[in-house]
Amino acid sequence: MEGNLKNQSENGVEMDMNSGIENQYEQQKQSIEQTTIATEQTKEEILRSEVTKNPFDFNSWTQLLSLIEVQNAIENIREVFDLFLKEFPLCFGYWKKYAEHEQRH
Repeated sequence: MEGNLKNQSENGVEMDMNSGIENQYEQQKQSIEQTTIATEQTKEEILRSEVTKNPFDFNSWTQLLSLIEVQNAIENIREVFDLFLKEFPLCFGYWKKYAEHEQRH
């Protein structure tokens, strides 16, 4: 039994209980990852809707930019930064961030 939990089933076959626990863990982990991805997509959709309704909502813009930057998809970064900088062209720090993303990709 060295470290592995074994269980005798009714028909006498040994089952490795660690394998069952590991499978459950992996399933839960995948479920959490899928939920996280869905939640991020929902946040992005909500924020995009907010900035579309009110293009001068600076807080929603900065939250959307932060979310997009974490995803690190250059097409989305370009799209959102372009839209943001049309509304707030004097925000030098965001021009700089945009340029840094372009340098990385």
